[in-house]
Amino acid sequence: MAAARMGAGIVGVVVMVATVGFAVFRTDLLLSRLEVGPLGSEADADRVLPQLASAYGPADAWRALPAVELELVGEVPFVPARLLFGMAPTTPHTALTVRFEPGRHGVYGYVQDGVRGCADTRSERDGRGLLLDSVHHLFTLPFSVGDVPFRRSVSTAGPDGSTGTFLTWGDDPEPTSAFDQVVLWTDGGRIARMDTTGRDVAPFIVAAVPYDGTAEVEGAPGFLLPHTATIQRGPGGSIVHRWELRRARVIDDIGCILGTNP
Repeated sequence: MAAARMGAGIVGVVVMVATVGFAVFRTDLLLSRLEVGPLGSEADADRVLPQLASAYGPADAWRALPAVELELVGEVPFVPARLLFGMAPTTPHTALTVRFEPGRHGVYGYVQDGVRGCADTRSERDGRGLLLDSVHHLFTLPFSVGDVPFRRSVSTAGPDGSTGTFLTWGDDPEPTSAFDQVVLWTDGGRIARMDTTGRDVAPFIVAAVPYDGTAEVEGAPGFLLPHTATIQRGPGGSIVHRWELRRARVIDDIGCILGTNP
């Protein structure tokens, strides 16, 4: 019993320190940026778009699908990330089913560890909403690159000679607390890795996301999604969270009327 109480106390201290740390460091004083060297042109950056379409499927046709369901298993070994996602601090594993309409962002039906619900992250974004947005972004990234307003090619070669594309949702490449910076590294149109800031967590966070494999989308011949995405604390760093796509399929609808359970 004493050992159990000590373990619970250690978890409590970790949780408290992490939570205070997030609050203190949400400041522009420690604003990070992705160091990628000189940037090229938007036209050069957009050469990756047909390559992504060839590797994963065309973005316009993806957005025309009625609804998609993803069945995933997740591992979240980093305790502050579990807290951020609204998970129990002592439970690193989760099973998550996400349903969404590819043509509409922020509205989901979900089942997480047996709990069903609906979420609209456009109006309210709690921990689970952040989780849903994050997973959606990770696995539908091949179809959203062309929608990012600021796109530039990267002059330096990436891992294993991959091609880099710099992305941000601001008007220029300068870092801000409002918009993430992303570098997408692709090889023949397949995503090898994404480097990204983590503005939802703290301004100083930079993560590396290696991707591995692809998975077919049932009911949508010719479409592929990434199979696994692993969020690391920098390239080769410890795992923050990791997701494996077990099944992807087209469905008729997400099972939600906005604001109600499925």
